[in-house]
Amino acid sequence: FQGDAPQTLGIDGVLSETREGQRMEIVVYPWSEDKQKKIEEFSPILMDLEPLTLEDIFRSFVAG
Repeated sequence: FQGDAPQTLGIDGVLSETREGQRMEIVVYPWSEDKQKKIEEFSPILMDLEPLTLEDIFRSFVAG
């Protein structure tokens, strides 16, 4: 993000999130194009999407 990462993105299904200055990492399940569009409204400088295994999703769910 240009400044600090937003405190909330206002989307459902966030299993985990971490913030460090301008950087934000979230795990979202289930994923949808609508959620991607909502995040894009915050104008991130860079957004990477990575598919997760069921194990990754489970670990994020348990850790959250």
